[in-house]
Order: sequence, then C-alpha cells, then structure tokens
Amino acid sequence: MHRQEAAGLRSVDPAWYPGADVVDVVSADSYPTAGDHGPVAVTYDRELTLTGDTKVATLSEVGTIPDPDLLRAYQADWSYFVAWAGSEQDGTSNSLDFLKRVYSDPYVVTLDELGDFKHSGDPDTTAPTAPTGLAGTATASSALLSWTAATDDTGVTAYDVYRDGAKVGSTAGTAYTDTGLTASTAYSYSVRARDAAGNESAASAPAAVTTTAGTQNPGCTANYTTTSAWGTGVRRRRGPTVCGAGRVRPGRPRGRRSAPRVPG
Repeated sequence: MHRQEAAGLRSVDPAWYPGADVVDVVSADSYPTAGDHGPVAVTYDRELTLTGDTKVATLSEVGTIPDPDLLRAYQADWSYFVAWAGSEQDGTSNSLDFLKRVYSDPYVVTLDELGDFKHSGDPDTTAPTAPTGLAGTATASSALLSWTAATDDTGVTAYDVYRDGAKVGSTAGTAYTDTGLTASTAYSYSVRARDAAGNESAASAPAAVTTTAGTQNPGCTANYTTTSAWGTGVRRRRGPTVCGAGRVRPGRPRGRRSAPRVPG
C-alpha cells in the first residue's frame, strides 16, 4: 500500500505514484471541517483519476468519524476511516448512539467484513463447469428437464436451457419445464451454466426428448330408433349419445308423424 498525505482539498500529487505494477491499494488522508465530508469525496475521486480507476482507493484518515448519511449524500463510494484516539470511540468525541448507528449502518464495512483487497479487483474470467446428467421426460405438450449442478469459483447464478440449439429459458435451479410443444415430436435439449460475471460454461451433453401422442377425441356416436304403426304413426327416437372418454348424453324423442290415411 502506498499512501499520500492530502489535507483538505489539496491535490493528490501524481508525482508520488510509483506505478500500477507495485500498487494494490491507494490511500490518502483528508481532514475537512467537522461535519463536512464533501472534501473526502473529492479526494477519493482524485485517487480514482490518478490510478485510472484500476486500484482500490481509500481514505485512511478523515479527522472525525464520517456520518454515513453525509457520505451517501456526497456519493463517496469508498471512505476508509481510522479513529486514532480513544476519545473517538469511547463516547467522548462521538456519542455512543452515533457510534452504534455508524457501525451498524449497511453502508459501513467493518474490519472483520473486509475481503482480500489484493484480488478483489481482479476480473472474473473463469467459466463454470458444464452441467452434467441432463435428462428429460415428456407429456404431449411439455418436457420436464433436470440435471446435476455445475461448479464455479464464484458460484453459478443461472442455467440457460436450449431446445434444438435455440435458447428457450433460464432458471436458477437444476430443473426446467419447457411448454407449448407439439405432440409426437422429437426435441434435443442442452443446458449451459452462467456466473455473476456473465461467464458461460460449455453446453451439457444433449438429451433427446420425444413428446407423447396425446389423447385424440373420437367424436360422438348417436343411435336413432324409428318405429311405425297404423295406430301411432311413425315415431323416431334418438338413443344415448356416446362421446370421447365415455361421456353419455341421454336420448330424447325427435318428433312424431301421424299414420297415413287410407281412402274409404
């Protein structure tokens, strides 16, 4: 870590910067008027300009403990402060209520929450492993797919599902249902894993899925009975109608005609 003393609004001098190859963290001191942390944000921005925004930029001393509300107001993305005197933290210079608010604020990162600075800025270029064990079952109009989770150095965030080479959806889990398919049709599926940086894995081994034939509607069958007699004429009656899946509609009379007259 290389450090530059910068009081108030004084410029961060490029002359002291030894070069990106030997610097991981750039730090500067700033002592603004108590309660005014605008200069803190300005000094921080100058550090970013100095390093081309390629290094971790911090403010190592800021005089008094910054108020997170002010830091947010000034859009200070990173303000690293160290309270040197015990009076800064024992309730003498800062009230205990204020200290509790600072250290519990989600904007404040305490020492035990800090990660590895040396590698925190390195871009993630490692792709996840390819998902394995892709398999599927089908109905007449859908395919249910499942697979074994991929692995990644920073964690897998999503899986992209492909049908016949075209992406059809994404999921965070290891199962996906593809709908709207055609009955009695063969499809080929594959899955790719993605991480938070957008790195995509190679495709899984393909899985072939064929939808079922589905249930055909056989239509309906109606039965009619016609009777004829001199006394009652001609009578036609429709019997029970049987439709697909065994559905039955009751029959009903369809009308009556009188018996023909015989000339006397």
